[in-house]
Amino acid sequence: MFIQDGVFLVNKRAGRTSNQELTALKKRLNVKKMGHAGTLDKFASGLMVIATGKYTKLLDIFLKFPKWYFFEVDFTKITETLDPEGETVESFAGELSRNQVADLLPAFQGKIHQTPPLYSALKVHGRRLSDCARLQAKGVVVSIPEIASREIEIYRLRLYPKSVSQFVVHCSSGTYVRSLARDIGQRAGMGGTTIRLCRTRIGSWHYKRGVRSEDVGSDPQSLEIARLGAADFRKLGCTATIDNSNRSLLTQGRVPQIEGLQNIQSGGLLPLLFVFDTDQRLVAFSWLQDMEKEQRSAAIDQNRMNRRILQKSNCQNIDLSRLFTKWKILI
Repeated sequence: MFIQDGVFLVNKRAGRTSNQELTALKKRLNVKKMGHAGTLDKFASGLMVIATGKYTKLLDIFLKFPKWYFFEVDFTKITETLDPEGETVESFAGELSRNQVADLLPAFQGKIHQTPPLYSALKVHGRRLSDCARLQAKGVVVSIPEIASREIEIYRLRLYPKSVSQFVVHCSSGTYVRSLARDIGQRAGMGGTTIRLCRTRIGSWHYKRGVRSEDVGSDPQSLEIARLGAADFRKLGCTATIDNSNRSLLTQGRVPQIEGLQNIQSGGLLPLLFVFDTDQRLVAFSWLQDMEKEQRSAAIDQNRMNRRILQKSNCQNIDLSRLFTKWKILI
């Protein structure tokens, strides 16, 4: 099966690592380069952002988006991996009521500090923590790097209706749900092993928009539905269309002239410009030069930023390099 390079929403199934899923997709789609924006644990399922070819340059944008998860916790045990695949290291007797659990949750709302799990893809001093832990479990003498806690943000955490152990969480990028479950259990004097985990949303994209990974390759139409298009990128930043002559400048790695941009539309959350050709194919994107300055402010004033771009677009013969830096070419 042949597909044009792009960004796709794919639903991972439980039982495979993110890299195993990626390898299978590459083989089915016959593509050489593919990446994803955020690992899901092997036992977990849910939404992944997948990109192919030069569109992998876009993945860093999606990495920082907030996520939504559904997860279920077993409060009667702690496993070495904090998930159902690890050996139980401690068991706990007793039960928790729904009210007891609900009373614990406000302490985990807002900005909190969290220690990532030992079995994770996180690298400390260039070493993957899970690799060190597995070597140690096999009897190999290896020093485990100290894991520092880090600040995350929980925007919303609630119990699933009529449940004492199922939760829905809206959290910042970098949050480990397994660590969150562990910490809730510790606060209750119990265990906290995540036994089910599903990523239901990344940013504004819901898993119902995604194509099942097992259907990729067998149902070309479903993959096209899962492809992000101009309307999706408009949620992220400003968009514009480039004429054919300036499109050729992009292929040469040169900065186009602003009069070559048409239909500049404001929108989105980030100081980004996405450029489409006349066939509505994304061909380039760029951050604003003063992105860092804007991000340091209390909040990104998107309307002011968009007005500035629109005002500049009315000028003639202004080199875009004065407005934008580090163009990423996707053609």
